[in-house]
Amino acid sequence: MFDLDHFKNINGTYGHLVSDEVLKWVTKLALTTKREEDIFFRYGGEEFMCILFGVNQKDAFIIAERIRIMIMDSSIKNNEQDIKVTISIGLMTYPFDAVCIG
Repeated sequence: MFDLDHFKNINGTYGHLVSDEVLKWVTKLALTTKREEDIFFRYGGEEFMCILFGVNQKDAFIIAERIRIMIMDSSIKNNEQDIKVTISIGLMTYPFDAVCIG
């Protein structure tokens, strides 16, 4: 799961139309790392989730880091200005991080 950092600042500075374009741009970048069997979706306002099947914790971290760096190293153009975005990522794996209740 990842969240765009300081997204309210983008909204406040550039407006909702540009913010929507930023969300589409981030989605497009993240989808380039998605495999056929993975599920990627927007979870909330500026929160996204990717479910990676058959991936261990180490590989999930590598994929998450790839997405984070790809977004950090890119920018979206708004008129003559480049907008840079960073994300924060959290991950868990099942069954490794599973909580057993019972």
